[in-house]
Amino acid sequence: MDNGIKTGLLGWLDILGYSSFVENSDLAYAGEIIREVIATAQSSSGERIDSIVADFQAPQEYREKLANVVRETKNSTKWIIFADTIVLALSVPQSEPSSKARLRLATFFEQAKNLTAEFFFAGLPVRGAISFGQFYAHDTLPLFAGKRLVEAHKFADAQQWSGCIFTPACEAALTNKERADEVFAKYGLQYPVSFRWKGCSEITTSSTLTLNWLSGCDWDRFDSVYPEFKELARTQFSMHNKDISGDGVQTKISNTVAFMEHVRNLPA
Repeated sequence: MDNGIKTGLLGWLDILGYSSFVENSDLAYAGEIIREVIATAQSSSGERIDSIVADFQAPQEYREKLANVVRETKNSTKWIIFADTIVLALSVPQSEPSSKARLRLATFFEQAKNLTAEFFFAGLPVRGAISFGQFYAHDTLPLFAGKRLVEAHKFADAQQWSGCIFTPACEAALTNKERADEVFAKYGLQYPVSFRWKGCSEITTSSTLTLNWLSGCDWDRFDSVYPEFKELARTQFSMHNKDISGDGVQTKISNTVAFMEHVRNLPA
């Protein structure tokens, strides 16, 4: 009998400036914007199925089977959206062959990447974290619980930018396991992330495995549309009548710009 306890991936993302967004926007408009972003992110993940499969360089006769795994994984990812929080959860069966497990990781990371990017470009930057471990998930109710969910929330809440990281538990559980390093190499990079932990006034910076939500970007097209990262970030953070006058928001904008410039300057 299924007791609801799963092992797998958990993502926690919070919309920055949510209170200002809701207070300064018509309720129907606010709801519609978020619905559109979610739908676009889900659609983008679906359109990327062929690309995810191609990364595994499987013989042609196996590609449709792999594509079915990606589709099934996408459909099996549970979503909860409440106020400023989006939670993603995916069970990764421990008995699966490593190729399937890696496909599931890549599909989940692709969904988290698209969600982070789509929210940013819709003027609703988010900060988030992805963890891995045991969690409780009810089959029908939007009910999740577990230490790894708390960990994802803790790390998401402390970040001083718009971005998403992999928690230490996620990195420890998956590094050197079932060739997950290959997936991290595509979706992640080490980057000095700034945190302000609960109860602390000081900001600390530490090298952290980070979700590269700009990976796969067409930089020639991007540069023609957004020639100035600082202006782009300010525009996205202030969109929908959000207040960005506070020092904390300005710090998040500056840190987001620094990350974008870092990724833009990475070797092709």
